Amino acid sequence: MRTRTLRAAAVGLAASSVLLATACGGSTEAEEKPAAKKTPAAAKPSTPPAVAPLTQRQVESALLEVRDMPTGWSKENEISASDAGNAEFGMGKSDKPECQFLLDAVVGSEKGPKPQNSAVVGFTKSQEGPILVGGVTAYTEAEAKKLMKEPPLPPSCRSFTGDFEGDKVTVAYEDLSVPKAGQDSQGLRLKLTSDDPEMPSMQYDIANARVGGAIATTVEMSFLKADTQAFAEAFTKSVAKVEKVTKAGPEGKKA
Repeated sequence: MRTRTLRAAAVGLAASSVLLATACGGSTEAEEKPAAKKTPAAAKPSTPPAVAPLTQRQVESALLEVRDMPTGWSKENEISASDAGNAEFGMGKSDKPECQFLLDAVVGSEKGPKPQNSAVVGFTKSQEGPILVGGVTAYTEAEAKKLMKEPPLPPSCRSFTGDFEGDKVTVAYEDLSVPKAGQDSQGLRLKLTSDDPEMPSMQYDIANARVGGAIATTVEMSFLKADTQAFAEAFTKSVAKVEKVTKAGPEGKKA
């Protein structure tokens, strides 16, 4: 049970990123419209230089540390040493094809831009959880803006059934209010209830925020009781660290 719980927490982070990645296929109406013709006398507006995505060093410098967490939390080495920021995970098979993206966890899916750099870190409050995962993914600013424009979730995906390695699990999706942070922020909650009495129900609280071209993600997975205060504080601190690293530039000091 412990191994499955840890893996689920790592997958939770990736799942939050795939929600963004699959959301980038929104309306392209603005892109397809022909550009308005300008008169010869019209002055061409100056375009600010593009800001390069955060480097791997910056991404890792912006990660949460134990000192950023409330008393009683410790680093979860199995998650922190994982490649969850770049690897592919699969949580299960949905009985509704249109909802499969909620269970397909890939940071940078084929339907969206792939992160230039990424890193994750995990923390746990006790053997029974909750487990908190913080991650930072670096894109160009244009890509990050596009990823944060999330289209409406199909109504049928508010609740559906998934097959998790033979276990039947009911997945319920809820909107989640999270602290305003960065240039854009959004939250969601996934509740997983298994038919297996030995597999307790799990709750994923997920928050994302954009800082320039970086997306800071905080995920808390709990199966007894969520620590909502720790989740909110970790999310706020994570975004603040990304902002500090971004402001300091590639040669700046660790946040």
